[in-house]
Amino acid sequence: MLYDLISSKTTQDFFKQMVFRNQHDLYLSLSQQFSGFKQYSAEQVYQALTDLNWIYETQFGLYVYPGKKRCRLFRMSVTQAGSGFASEITEEEAQRNDFFKKEKKDTDIFFHPGTVDSLHLLDGDIFYSDIVQYGADQLDNVFIFKKMSENQVVCDIRKNTQTFAPTNFLAYVPALNHINLINVIASKKIEEEYDKKPGFLGIIKQVRELSFKPQGGFKVVKNNFVLERFFNSESEIENTINSILAKFNLESTFPDIVVEQARSFGDHVPEYDRQVRKDLTHLNFVTIDGEDARDFDDAVYCEPLNDGSGWKLYVAIADVSYYVREDTALNTNACKRATSIYFPTKVVPMLPEELSNGLCSINPHVKRFTLCCEMIIDRKGKLKTYDFYQACIISKNRFTYNQVQDIIDSKYTDLRYSTPELNNDIRNLNCLYQALLKARDKRGALVIETSEPKFKFNPDGSIAEIYFLERKDAHKLIEELMIITNVAAAKFVDDHAALAPNRNHAQPPLERVVALNQSLYKYGYEISPYPDSHEYNELLEKINNLTEDRDLLNSLVLRSLPRALYEVNSTGHFGLALDKYAQFTSPIRRYPDLLLHRVIKSIIFAKNEQAIQEQGGYVYDYDRMDKLCFDCSSTEYKVEKASYDFLDWIKCRFMERFLGKDFIGVISTVAKNGVFVRIPEYQIDGFLSFNSSTPNRALAKLKETAEIRQRLHITVHRISLHDRKLEFILASDKRKPVTELEHKFYYPGQLGHEYYSNKANRKAESNNYWDKYGNKGKSYKRNKRKKFKG
Repeated sequence: MLYDLISSKTTQDFFKQMVFRNQHDLYLSLSQQFSGFKQYSAEQVYQALTDLNWIYETQFGLYVYPGKKRCRLFRMSVTQAGSGFASEITEEEAQRNDFFKKEKKDTDIFFHPGTVDSLHLLDGDIFYSDIVQYGADQLDNVFIFKKMSENQVVCDIRKNTQTFAPTNFLAYVPALNHINLINVIASKKIEEEYDKKPGFLGIIKQVRELSFKPQGGFKVVKNNFVLERFFNSESEIENTINSILAKFNLESTFPDIVVEQARSFGDHVPEYDRQVRKDLTHLNFVTIDGEDARDFDDAVYCEPLNDGSGWKLYVAIADVSYYVREDTALNTNACKRATSIYFPTKVVPMLPEELSNGLCSINPHVKRFTLCCEMIIDRKGKLKTYDFYQACIISKNRFTYNQVQDIIDSKYTDLRYSTPELNNDIRNLNCLYQALLKARDKRGALVIETSEPKFKFNPDGSIAEIYFLERKDAHKLIEELMIITNVAAAKFVDDHAALAPNRNHAQPPLERVVALNQSLYKYGYEISPYPDSHEYNELLEKINNLTEDRDLLNSLVLRSLPRALYEVNSTGHFGLALDKYAQFTSPIRRYPDLLLHRVIKSIIFAKNEQAIQEQGGYVYDYDRMDKLCFDCSSTEYKVEKASYDFLDWIKCRFMERFLGKDFIGVISTVAKNGVFVRIPEYQIDGFLSFNSSTPNRALAKLKETAEIRQRLHITVHRISLHDRKLEFILASDKRKPVTELEHKFYYPGQLGHEYYSNKANRKAESNNYWDKYGNKGKSYKRNKRKKFKG
C-alpha cells in the first residue's frame, strides 16, 4: 500500500519540485500534502523511498528527487541600494564560512530591490533554486538552505508608545536593504530591561516563518524582526564597539566552559621534564612592545659569535599549544575567533585573559613555557642554520619601543628599569637588525611607509585629537626579527614535508597594475604590467622622496596589492620578496600561528606519538588544514572590516566639530559620480559629489578636470554616523551644512511626524528646528509628508 502510494503520478510530480531539509521535513510535507501518509511513521516512509530510489541525500543532508537536475545552489549578495545578485556555488563552497567580498560575474542573476524583498533573502543567504534561465529576476521555487549568521542588524531603537501600536519597539535601519523604518518585537524581559535603562543602539534579527507551497517548496509567510539586545553603557564608544562586534557576529565574551578551562591551569607553569623542554632561564631574554601592550607573545636574545662571523639569535614564542589542545572548548572557541581584535580603546582577545595576559604571556621575571627558534645569521643577514625546541625561559625585562630607541640612540641612562648588560644586549640586537635590513633591501622587500592613526581621548570619552605614530628603528627591529623567525619556521616545516598554514601574498593582478598606472601616469610614474618587487620598490623610492602627498600615493600603491592569505601550498610572499613564508610568532592572537606550533611539535617528536599528544602537537590531514586556512583567512577579512567600520565611525564623530568649516583638501580617488577628497592634516577622506540640485559651474568644470593630487577648497557639508560617510561640497557652494538628525522615528502610516519618547523632547526639537530653518523648515516638513504619502 505504501509503495503504491509513493509510485502514484501525483506523488512523483510533487517530489520533482521539492527540496527537503531533513527526514522530518520530508515526512511533514508528505503528510500535509497527502493524507494517506499519516498512517505510516517517518522511518517507514523514508525506508520505502530509499528502497524505490526516489530520494537522494546530498552531502549536507538535503533530500531531493534523483532526476532533479536543474536544482542549483546560490549565494545572495545584496547591495546598499537594495538590489542583489545571486552567484552559483558548489556544496563545498556553501559549507565554508566565506566572508570575503564577492565580485559580480556575468553569469550572476540580478534582482531588483522589490524582488529581493519579496524573496525574503538577505546578504549572504544560501539557497537552492530551479533556474528558468540566466538573466534578470529569473528564479523559480526558491528553497532557503542556509541563513548566514550575519543577518542581524545594528539599528537605532526606540520604544513604540503609539496607541494601538502593532509592536513594542520601532527601529530606524538605513542599512537594511532599502528599508528605513520597521516594527520590532521584543520579549517581556528585554522590554523591562529597556525601561530601566534605555539604549539607543540595538541589535535586531530577522526571524522567518516558513510554510509549504501547495505545489511544493517553502514560502515565507512571516518575516519578523526581533530585538535581541540593546546597548546602554554610559560610554558611547563602548556602545559603538559592542554594536560593531554584534553586527559582524564577532564574539566579545567567552563561554563559561572556555573560561573554566583557561583557569584550570593556575597561575604558574607546571614542573617539566628537561628531556622534552630545555632550561634557558639563564639567558637574558627581553620583550619589546608598545607601552599599552598587555599580551607578550615573543621574547628575544642574541649574542655575537666568537669568530665575529655573525650572531646567534634566540626567539622564544609563547607555548600556547601546550595549553590549548585539539578537541577542547578552548580550541573550538579560538578557532572560531581566529584572531584578536584591536580597537583604539579595547582589545577583544582570541584567548581568555587568564591565558592571553597571564600564563601564556611572557611577563617579566616569571617562568614561562615557550617554543624556541635558535638561529645562526651571518653578517650579511643570511639565515645559515635554525632549530626548534621547547624551552622554559624568564624574561629579564619588559622594554617599550621608546626605551629601546633611546638605548639605540645612546640616550637611555635610567638604570632603574634596565642594566648595562641588558642595554648591551639591545645594541647586539640592533647590529643584527642592520644586517637583516641590508638583506631585506637586497632581495627587494617592499618598503611602504603609511601613517597609522592614533587617537587621544578626553576624560569623558570624547575624541580629543588624531595623531600619527612615527615608526622608528625599534619597531622595525622587532619586525625584522619576527620575519626571519617566520622564514625559519616555513623552511623547517618544508624540510620535513609537513602540512602547515603558509602565508602567501600573490603578485599584483594585471587589472590593478593598469589602474595604478592610470592614476600615476600624469606624474611621470609607471611600472610594467607584471612588475617584480624590485620595480615596485623603485616606484616607492620615488614617492618617498616627495615633500608632499607621500601618504596618498603610498596608499594607492598599497591598494594595488592583493590580500595575503593562509594556504596549505606555499606560493611565496610578494611583499616580503620571499619564496616561503609562514606566521609563527603570535600564537596568543593568531590561530594560524597556533596551528603552526602544533605542526612543528609533531615534527620535533615525530618518533614519539605519546610525546606529541602530551606536549600539544597535532598532525593534520590536507582537507582539514585546507579548511582551517580558508576559515582563518575569511575571518581575518571580516575582523578587518569591523576594525575599519569603527575607524570610519570615530573619524566621522571627530569631524562633527568641523561641520560647515573649510579645508584645503587633495583628491585621493576619482569616481564616475564624484571624487574622494583627503584632508591631509587628519588623513580623513570624504566624498564630493558631481551632482547638485542647482547649476554649479565650478562643479561642472571639476567633473571634466578632476585628477589625483589636485587641491580643492572644500566645506564639510554632511556627516552620517549611520552610514559612516563624510560629504564635502566646494567652498564656493553656499549651501548650508546638513545635520544628521539622529534617532528620528516616524509612525507607520504617519510618515513625516517625528517621534520622540516624550512630549518635552518633541517640543524642544520642534522649537530648535523652527529657529534654525524658519519657514523653510516648515515647508520642508510639509513636502516630506506629501512625498511619503504619495
